[in-house]
This record gives sequence, C-alpha cells and structure tokens, in this order.
Amino acid sequence: MSALETFLISSLTTAVGFLFYYLRTWMKEKSQSKAELEQNKRASLKRMLDSHSEILFNKHHYENWHYNFSEMSRNILLWGSDEILEEYGKYVMGRHPDYEKIKEHELHFAKAILAFRKEIGYKNKKDKVTPEQIVIIFRSGYKGNI
Repeated sequence: MSALETFLISSLTTAVGFLFYYLRTWMKEKSQSKAELEQNKRASLKRMLDSHSEILFNKHHYENWHYNFSEMSRNILLWGSDEILEEYGKYVMGRHPDYEKIKEHELHFAKAILAFRKEIGYKNKKDKVTPEQIVIIFRSGYKGNI
C-alpha cells in the first residue's frame, strides 16, 4: 500500500468519524430541545386549565389572581401550539367582544411575539394565529391596552 493510499484511507476514516460525531451531537441536542419544548408546553397547558378552573369554580379570590392569569397567558403565547393559540384567541375574543380597540403599537408587539415563536420552531402556517389574537390573549387578566 502506497503512502498516498494510506493517507487517503486515514483522511476518509477521520472525516467519517467527525461526521458521525457531529450527527450524534446534533441529534442529541435536537432531542433535548424537543423534550424541553414538550415539558414547557405541558406546564403551560396545565396552568391554562388550572386558571380557567379557578374562574369556573370562583376560586380566584386571592390577590395575585390577575398576575397569575397574566403569567399563564404569557406562557401559552410562547409554548402553546398554533392550533391552541388560534382557538384560545377565538375563545377570548368571543368571551370579551367589548375589548378595547387594538392600537398599532400593540400589533407591532404581537408581531414580535409571532417572531419569537418562529425562532423556537412554530410555523404559523396559513397565518392561523393573528396579531390581534396575540394582543387579546396577552391582555387576558389585564384591563386596557398594553
């Protein structure tokens, strides 16, 4: 075997090793990110159900209720799927049809939230989630404009 052949085999073996190492590391990170996303989703959805149960059973008499409800809304905005946000937005808008008119700066804020969601992997295909829905969900538990 010539020196050139030995060099080529050695180089190819090293390149394949690096490729497998990179792929393994990438898959491990992706798996961890997905597990973390699922954990955040579950915690947020539980908070949403708990908050709405408190409303239904009139158990929201404690002083931090508005803050906790607002925190739940923020978590849903980040971790809820597009489908959840779309339906929850419709629910909130239908429940409070007399909400204050949405201001232009609020729409910019909502578009930033949609961009945050895109960064963490949500697609918002067919623009299911509108900036108006984001504003209304963010306002949940809070009166007035943001």
